[in-house]
Parts: sequence; structure tokens; C-alpha cells
Amino acid sequence: MQSLFEEIGGKFITSYQEMQERLVNIQAFVFDWDGVFNAGQKGGQAASTFSEADSMGTNLMRFSFWLKKKKLPIIAIISGADNPIAKQLAEREHFDAVFLKTKEKKKAILQLCEIYNLKPEQIACSFDDVNDLPMAEICGLRFLIHRPTSPLFSKFVQEKQLCDYQTSVAGGDHAVREVCELLISLQSNFEDVIQHRVAYIEVYQTYFQQRQSIKVSYLSSN
Repeated sequence: MQSLFEEIGGKFITSYQEMQERLVNIQAFVFDWDGVFNAGQKGGQAASTFSEADSMGTNLMRFSFWLKKKKLPIIAIISGADNPIAKQLAEREHFDAVFLKTKEKKKAILQLCEIYNLKPEQIACSFDDVNDLPMAEICGLRFLIHRPTSPLFSKFVQEKQLCDYQTSVAGGDHAVREVCELLISLQSNFEDVIQHRVAYIEVYQTYFQQRQSIKVSYLSSN
């Protein structure tokens, strides 16, 4: 499976096997917003959007986790702004938490740990830029969203071992979907996930009902 992601341009800084081993301990998935779900553009009606491909990816990834562990993972978005589109996605997909106007993302991770009785090493995070590095320093799995125009930053993050995988594409090109499919691959249950979702059988319906019961918490670490 590792070769499939390498063939599209993904880069493993940590080995596939070691990532599998760490994933056993992961209980929560945190996504930065701007530059991760989108290209990070500001202003205008098209700013800070998300794609259906990424949204489906988060759902399939959560279902994969649920199949493996018989419980839902914690899932959260961190945004440096009061972002209405981030709220829209979280409400529609029934995420657990959204951090808004959050400048210090490490504080958000620690607050998430306090609320949900987690340790930082039990959290996987996806990020794209310098202000995310304090968060990446303490999380158990780290996914760097690739931006081809930041070669020095990518080199720095890899050399300092602040990420475990760098995506093949940037935030506006469905990088979240790539991360989510990799996480499912690491769980070794992709075919089951797809077959159950397509058939919409009882096992998926049970998961979906549990997912739909989640109420989003809006938080600020500042």
C-alpha cells in the first residue's frame, strides 16, 4: 500500500509500518482549516471553501476507525478565524469540536486533551504552515499538506521530524482525502469500508446513527 501513495507523489518521513503502529494509539483527528481543506485564500465569496471529496474522506476515515475499534474517534477543526464555512462542515458532518479564532494551536490541542481525557500522542493532526508547528511537535501522527512553492519549509519540517507524511497535493486539491485514505489504508480495512458504505447495510447505519448524534462544541483556546 505504501507504494500507491508514493506513486502519486506522497512522501513518507516515517515508515508505513511505524505509522501503523502509532495509529493503534490514536483516538482523535485534528485538521487545520485554511491551507488544508482549501488553498488558504482570503476574501471574496470563494474563500475558505471545502470539497465534497474531502468531506467524504473524513466520513470514510471515521467509519474505518469505528469498524476497527467499535467507537467513534474525536474529530476537530482548528481555524485562526471565526470561519462560517468551517462551522458549516462541522455541523453537517457532526464533528466533535471546532476551535475558532485560535492563534496558538498547541493550546487548542492541550485543551482538547483536557476535555476528552486524551494525551497529545493520541492525536493525529493535519497542517500546512509555520504557525502549526507547535501543534505538530506534540501530536502522535502528523500530516504535512504539501505546498510546492514552500520547498524550504517542507525541508525544515522533514529534517526536524515534525511530520510523518507529506501529501502529494496542496490543500485546494483534495489533500484531506489523501490523508484520510492513507489512514484507512493503515487500518487495513478499505474494502470493508467501501463495501459497507455502498450497500448501506446495518453496520454502516449503526455507525451513521452514532455519528449523527454528535453535537459540535465551539471552543477557543485564547
